[in-house]
Amino acid sequence: MKKRNVKNDGKTIDLIFLILFAGSALYFLVETMIGHLLPTKYILIASVVLLIVVGLLYLSIRLSKHGSWPRCLLSLVLAGALLFGGVYQMRIRKAFGSIDDGSVNINAISLVVLESSAIQSVADLSNQKVGLIGSAENALNASAINEINDVTITYIESQDSMMLANELVTQNVDAALMANSQLTMIEKNNEDLYQRLRVIKTYEMKVDNTEIASDKDITKEPFTVYISGLDSLGIPNYNGLSDVNMLLMIDPLTHHIEMVSIPRDAYIPNKAYNNYPDKLTHTGNDGIDNVVQSMENVFGFDIDYYAKVSFSSLIEIVNTLGGIDVDVQLEFYEQDENRDFSNQIHLYPGLQTLDGRSALAYARHRHTEGWGDLGRNYAQQQIIQAIINKLLTAEGINKVPDVLQVGAEYVSTNMPISTVKRFINHEISNPRSWSFSSTSLAGALSENQLCVSATEYGPLFVFILDQNELNNVYAKYLEMFEPSKLSDFKFTLDDLNKYQVTMPYNEYLLTIDNYQSKMNTQFPSLHYVAPPVQPEVDEPDQNTGENTEEPPLDEPATDTDVPAEPEQGGESEYLPSDSENNETDNSTDFEENPISDEPEGNDLPLDPGV
Repeated sequence: MKKRNVKNDGKTIDLIFLILFAGSALYFLVETMIGHLLPTKYILIASVVLLIVVGLLYLSIRLSKHGSWPRCLLSLVLAGALLFGGVYQMRIRKAFGSIDDGSVNINAISLVVLESSAIQSVADLSNQKVGLIGSAENALNASAINEINDVTITYIESQDSMMLANELVTQNVDAALMANSQLTMIEKNNEDLYQRLRVIKTYEMKVDNTEIASDKDITKEPFTVYISGLDSLGIPNYNGLSDVNMLLMIDPLTHHIEMVSIPRDAYIPNKAYNNYPDKLTHTGNDGIDNVVQSMENVFGFDIDYYAKVSFSSLIEIVNTLGGIDVDVQLEFYEQDENRDFSNQIHLYPGLQTLDGRSALAYARHRHTEGWGDLGRNYAQQQIIQAIINKLLTAEGINKVPDVLQVGAEYVSTNMPISTVKRFINHEISNPRSWSFSSTSLAGALSENQLCVSATEYGPLFVFILDQNELNNVYAKYLEMFEPSKLSDFKFTLDDLNKYQVTMPYNEYLLTIDNYQSKMNTQFPSLHYVAPPVQPEVDEPDQNTGENTEEPPLDEPATDTDVPAEPEQGGESEYLPSDSENNETDNSTDFEENPISDEPEGNDLPLDPGV
């Protein structure tokens, strides 16, 4: 019997582990080159180091007379580390590849009937009357009608959503085609009416995004990112209310990020409606491109990129990170992510780890007296900083691929992936800590004014912006490009305003200094048309023979109704505020009395407002 050569067997095992290590090193380097995350010089250094290690291990095996378990263990550990690094980069690469580029917005429109209606499907609408807002040639209406073309339907035009709802309630039409954004407006402004409606079919129309991303080199030039938060769960491509609004001004040279929060109820020119005044949140109903372009008119400078998120994105990102540490400023109760107060979230003040649902509740809450929109803006800034801080920890870095995967599903952005990778590449090459500062456009005055996209609801609660606050944001923007130097500073008592920066003039922008004079001269056609009071209908249901008449909608406020008292901006119990109470005449030339959509007393609505 031949004697087995144990020495050669040991060296063979050594070579197998070395080959495993070399293969892992090759995979790691390939993923590094494909992913473009690491700077080229680091890839070259890693290649040389790995080649030297492989060479030394091979030389060691050749020179040794027998196998070495420590050498095998070293090869195995190195192979495992490189495999982990390669897989980590692969997951990041795939996540980047699936992030939505924001090139398409989705408009949704639904067929709606009364909850009590016998109509259950589109087929039941044969030879029936369907109301719609505007004409049948309207792009969104036409897209839905085209999908219903196999059913004979008579279409009846209405002027706005409330008139159409009135036609439906009084049974002048059997069903209604309403954009989902219009249904959301009804839900937030008239919950009782919304509960009487039922959706039987929803159609979608994709619209190309008209907002063009910047081609800046963001490793060398300051840039801006607008964050828009959709007030709903699911993917963010759908058009809807922009309830979270924040501008990030990022300077890669000084490693500083300035966060500017804007109230959702800010009264701004809505570009989709010829720059007539509207709530900022309403601009989202016409797409993220309309939000960005409208806010560019407010700020007086171009916004380079945007990121649109939904409720789901915040919940999933925070949960993926294992929670974030936030110093909650107050005790409060808030509805859950499904707008359900029966499962409300209760938080106490103090530093604590928040999960996704609690973080969302804190980011949304504003109804506690003394907290309001300023408090909510501050909470949102806290949460963004907490997410960034968590991502920079060892635990957070390990979860970056998972966070990116969540972002791919719940975040839409027009920032090119190549630009993001170049920025990451630059930061790895030039590691420095980042500083943060924040400000809010507090809105020095709150009033009830007509909103161009929702005139059927009468005057709504809005914030009138302060020109001085806008000038300060504009000055911070300019400072990123021309940092002020102490040696250049001069001061003269002869002209205290000499060095004050003023943003470019915008004829459509309303501020506390000009809104009363501009409202009736600049926007004379902005007026409230009350829906007509329909006569009572007493017709039997065609299917059951029973009378299913619904009571008509509530009549709008009359001159005998007591208008809501406009709320004046003031200091917050929880946050320092530069806003001062303003004694301002709130009267307008509108015939109808203002109707506030602010909550009364301690009754918390299902949403912060229309």
